Amino acid sequence: MRSVLASLAMLALAACAGTVDRPSAPAPPDIAHCNAQHAVADDYPMPADPVAIPAGFRPFVAGSRLELAVATGSGQTLCLNTQGYYAVTAMEWLQGQRLLGWEWEAYEAFGYQLVDRHGAGQMVETGARPAMSPSGRRMASVQISESQFGRLEGFAVWDLTDDGLIPQARHGWSESGEPPVFLGEIGADWHIGQWSGEHCVDLTSTPWNADTQDYDRTAAQPFHAAQADGWRVTPGACR
Repeated sequence: MRSVLASLAMLALAACAGTVDRPSAPAPPDIAHCNAQHAVADDYPMPADPVAIPAGFRPFVAGSRLELAVATGSGQTLCLNTQGYYAVTAMEWLQGQRLLGWEWEAYEAFGYQLVDRHGAGQMVETGARPAMSPSGRRMASVQISESQFGRLEGFAVWDLTDDGLIPQARHGWSESGEPPVFLGEIGADWHIGQWSGEHCVDLTSTPWNADTQDYDRTAAQPFHAAQADGWRVTPGACR
């Protein structure tokens, strides 16, 4: 009898330990709250279907025909109006489960939405998938299109801090419609290469070849942006 009681006690302790060690599930995103505060934009078409959320992200993200809801680390819900969206794709985690990003297409617009789930949460439009620095505490993005339908249309840098994503620089089209000085040929394809430490990032500009109707990778040109130069995009690679 004593051995049976001892075994039961051990099972009870193991169950308690399992409860303590098991990570708690996130508070579900409140899509009803987002739908209730939705502002209708008459100029944008209604999507035919709700945004499709991949199965692995459904504890954190919910979608409807009107809104996208994202659960934050503090249990709050961030809302994104998706009226006019055609697609949300390539949903992914960056920096563990702190940063959640996805590509999106909408009526005469496209970009890359990034959500910092830390604390109350924050949504930032980066235009294209950002490149994280080696420490993961800094990120850069470049997105430039001939149509200017993208949501960044330039180059930008942010710091990832305990207070959220803090913008450090943005160089792009001016309010008067002037292109950034580094742009050169508007039809070029711009990409982040890699970070050189925490204070400089390499970029590549690939020109469009009208003869082949494709980007000429053999003519790609190196550029960089360094903190010491105010993150201005400059010809040549990081030193």
